Amino acid sequence: DADDNVYASQRTKGEIICVNNPKDNAFAGKGKLANQFTNPTGITIDAAGNMWVVDVTTNTIKKAVGGPV
Repeated sequence: DADDNVYASQRTKGEIICVNNPKDNAFAGKGKLANQFTNPTGITIDAAGNMWVVDVTTNTIKKAVGGPV
């Protein structure tokens, strides 16, 4: 992203984690973001800073919403 964060998916947990800043796991699927992803496999950040995630179980591309938990 614009802050040089690196994200990875943890498919078995349905989570997206911030690799280089684990304290800022805004999309970790906990709290207000719980159950947002089922089986995330692909991640991209658009020019506006929005995170988009491919979820293969639901055959969807989802916009990650929310903030730090």
